[in-house]
Amino acid sequence: MKQPRGFSVLELVLAMASLAMLFLLLFTIFRVGSASYRLNLNRVGLQSEARRLQASLQKDLRETSYRSVSHRKRQITLNDPSLSVARDGLCFNALRSQNGVNLYEAQTGLPLWNSYLVYFATTDGAAGKLIRARVADPSPLNSLPEPLAAFSDAYLTYPGNSYVVQKDVKLLSTQVLSFSVELKDADQRVHTVVHLRQRSGAIGTGSRQGLENLELLFSTRPLNTWPKF
Repeated sequence: MKQPRGFSVLELVLAMASLAMLFLLLFTIFRVGSASYRLNLNRVGLQSEARRLQASLQKDLRETSYRSVSHRKRQITLNDPSLSVARDGLCFNALRSQNGVNLYEAQTGLPLWNSYLVYFATTDGAAGKLIRARVADPSPLNSLPEPLAAFSDAYLTYPGNSYVVQKDVKLLSTQVLSFSVELKDADQRVHTVVHLRQRSGAIGTGSRQGLENLELLFSTRPLNTWPKF
């Protein structure tokens, strides 16, 4: 009767090497899959942030008058990489509340503007913040919209902004690379370009960390513009 033969040292080494290669392959697949999942998750988050800020800005702009809209051009230079980007500010008439007969002129039904809204991108680094803030209107209630006479860079800082109504400030994004505004008098529209950028993790071993970019371009017509130009 034959005695059962055990494994040789060479066979054991080959088996262990094959098993180690299999574990390494599984680990690499898991690592790449996890990185891809995080990348897609970051992308979805960036897209949601973009939709949220676009909806907020377009809603507020539609409810104002083009005659009250003013903006300030601002540029900053980033060191990594060396790049000049826009961090503009935008200001226009608004109502603190949409309800109440005292907020509208009896004969025309036009709004009696009682505040201003400012939208601006902060200049404190590569990843700027997009802020929506309400500032008090120093003038009496008026159905004739007009730009904020004192609008300056002093209105475009936060925190530490004495003009802002503190309970009415919203942080819309923390990933703003650039925020650019252009007024089109010919068709009474506000053209806006927002560029969001977020750092994403490396997918493969030894890969460099990437950048996820998303650019929004939209044009909004303020619907309470009367009389027309």
